Amino acid sequence: FNEKRQTYVCCDPEILRLMIFNYLQNAQRHSLASGQDGKIAQVFIQRDHEGKKVQLGIGSLDQARSPEDLEAMWKKKGTTVDPDGLDEGVGRGLGLSLVRELSEHSGYRVWNESRDGMIVFWISLPLGEA
Repeated sequence: FNEKRQTYVCCDPEILRLMIFNYLQNAQRHSLASGQDGKIAQVFIQRDHEGKKVQLGIGSLDQARSPEDLEAMWKKKGTTVDPDGLDEGVGRGLGLSLVRELSEHSGYRVWNESRDGMIVFWISLPLGEA
């Protein structure tokens, strides 16, 4: 990115907010560094190789994962729900599957990768006009 130029993306702001929220919540719950120095995630912003899309990544410290493990993270989990709604620290296993479903309906591309001791979850958004 050119630091002196603003970059715009074409997206539904509510869908993007939900996706980023789920990525950050996932990082907070599962990062090996969660709670250390208040750092839960690293944010990456870059353009794709063709320069037509902006890629936003949210990474958290984790062990290396196989491609099969990375793909399994997107599937709904069979978790139990606290009937009183009091157990805020336990995930419902729906966040990443929701992100994938939103991406399929909105046309955004999402993926994850294991690199440099991190798992990074990505969203690719088309560039917009100023």
